[in-house]
Amino acid sequence: MSSHVVNESVPQEAGYEGLARVGQFNTQHLRLLLTWTTSTCHTISRINADARIWQENIPHQALSCPSLLHDIFAVSALHLALSSDCERAEKQALIEDAEAHQSEAIKMIMEFDNQLESSKLFESFVLSSLLVGSAFSFPLAVATHCETEGNMLDELIGVFILIRKMMSFSTPIILRIQESELCGLLLKEETQSSPSQSSQEAIASLHELLNTTYSQENENHRAFADTIDCLENLLGRLDGAGEIVSWSFNWICEVPAAFIVLLQEHNPLALVILAHYCVVLHQLRDRWWIASWGQRVLDIIAGILGPAWKSSIAWPVHAVKGQYQ
Repeated sequence: MSSHVVNESVPQEAGYEGLARVGQFNTQHLRLLLTWTTSTCHTISRINADARIWQENIPHQALSCPSLLHDIFAVSALHLALSSDCERAEKQALIEDAEAHQSEAIKMIMEFDNQLESSKLFESFVLSSLLVGSAFSFPLAVATHCETEGNMLDELIGVFILIRKMMSFSTPIILRIQESELCGLLLKEETQSSPSQSSQEAIASLHELLNTTYSQENENHRAFADTIDCLENLLGRLDGAGEIVSWSFNWICEVPAAFIVLLQEHNPLALVILAHYCVVLHQLRDRWWIASWGQRVLDIIAGILGPAWKSSIAWPVHAVKGQYQ
């Protein structure tokens, strides 16, 4: 019998109220919480400074925060679906569990208002971080289970938009987070930006492509130039061999809003730049919630651009696949 099946003696009440009553935890909830504290929390952690927070502080807060507990369940279910050798039926059940728990979490966070007490602000900040992880992993879980690519390019652009929204929400409370027990979540490992010769050549090629495609008077020229500059800094961090997760998310938030719009329109130059960002995603492939994102999106971009733009994505194709195509 699948572990997804709930003990029939437990009344199935909607939402957290039914879940939180004494004696009404079911085995699947306990399994997901155990998965979080023993495994998933370590895969979410970026550096030593935030490891203990994800393993101890966050679950403790979740016991009194329904939305946070639901989100922990959602991420743990996705982790099991993508990382364990479960049968097809169980994987489907885990994905459905994740969808249900995330739906509850989003429903509750939408009820928060701008006059939040400190504890709710902190919970909202953690929720926003977990929602980003879910946004990356849901399309992977569905694509793996259904054995289909779906539209991973547009899914990634959607993740970008979500991350930018979450950052916009978090920015006003950053100072308060820095002064709380959750301050470790904001720490970034400082590494010197030192792009390799290969990365420098790739950036120079992007600037050359920009200047041959658009005149400086074109309304999009500045957006592309600023995005390439941000990419240069990111590749320098990548070549510096330090912790790169935080910096890869920073790039998403730092690029101009106009660039995101151009991505949504599948503008060829915007797709070429995104193909270069896929190299960064590929370097993060050991994280289950990133996994094959880089390669999947790069393949789609190559198909959209076609032969005319082949040489423009030669560098990322070589970096991700190990050969020019």
